[in-house]
Amino acid sequence: YQDHLELLKSSMRRPKYLGTRTRLPSGLKGRVGRNVLSEAKVTVSGTYQPEFDAAFLNDGFDRTSVNEWRWISNQATETWAEFRLAEPVTVTAFRLVTGFTRGGDRVGVVQDSVLQRRDGEHWIDIPATQLAGNEKSDIVRTFEPVRASQFRLLVTRAPDNLARIWEIQVFAAK
Repeated sequence: YQDHLELLKSSMRRPKYLGTRTRLPSGLKGRVGRNVLSEAKVTVSGTYQPEFDAAFLNDGFDRTSVNEWRWISNQATETWAEFRLAEPVTVTAFRLVTGFTRGGDRVGVVQDSVLQRRDGEHWIDIPATQLAGNEKSDIVRTFEPVRASQFRLLVTRAPDNLARIWEIQVFAAK
């Protein structure tokens, strides 16, 4: 029993035990398809501590009331989260839920970042997703359709050089 207690406690903190998935942002209803990142394999530049696992990035939950259910990057001036899909898909919208909850407010948001798509050997910015001086915790952007099987969120500025992210979603074109 004692050997398995910590694993059980850790598993119970995971969102999959607590209900429904994130709903489509109201501004995107009827305009986009599914969140393609829910099917993606995730790799990250690093993780601050093991309990802030990269698996939270695309698990379909954005429960911002629980700070433990998010990815926190390693401490660096440039961090990233990469998503690989089995097949290329055409996408047209992006959502980022970032920060942490303190006293009922969401603070510590990613300030500067951009969603990129892989094109052969190179990462190409999706310009409409670029954040500069951001102060919001829930960001939705639409853009002209692009097709790729790999996407990456590149974070270039965040408080304390730690990207704190509950959820990243990229939506298929309808």
